[in-house]
Amino acid sequence: MANKRKTYTSEFKLAAVKMITEQKLSVAEVARRVGITENRLHDGQKALATKGVDAFPGSGHLTPQEEEIRTLRADVKRLDAERDIAQKSDGVLRRPDERAFAWIEERKGECSIVLMCRVLGVSRSGFYAWRSRDVSAAEQRREERTEEGCDPAGAPFTRPFAWGFRVAARESVIRSGYTS
Repeated sequence: MANKRKTYTSEFKLAAVKMITEQKLSVAEVARRVGITENRLHDGQKALATKGVDAFPGSGHLTPQEEEIRTLRADVKRLDAERDIAQKSDGVLRRPDERAFAWIEERKGECSIVLMCRVLGVSRSGFYAWRSRDVSAAEQRREERTEEGCDPAGAPFTRPFAWGFRVAARESVIRSGYTS
């Protein structure tokens, strides 16, 4: 079986290098005392001279620069996902919550629901509540009337989806036959 490589804590390495610099001991003397090879001590001296206190981050620990790079990469990944959601949203960002919920439901396999809800500005609990809700009778009637060519109140469309206040008033005047 192969011998396992010895590992040393960052505090141990730092103390060994400080014995050389502060106590003015030779590299060979410190190597004999602590049981490290001279090459490791020389490498430790170089690392301490160039990186300072961050010379020995330890196994699995990152230097502050590496940690910052890791967090920045995670931020870039999250921002890319948010950008992609916004690009694919087809204008859902300006529509009522139910349109956003339907859009999220269609694309729930592409990205996380949590992220899509946050980007679209809707609550995750609202999305799940919407998803578990049954279609109300009023909504069914509204859909049937729209399919028949009527506005949601039941009046026939003269122009599709043009039922603002002014148009409705004008249509009612025309239907009544009133002229000025």
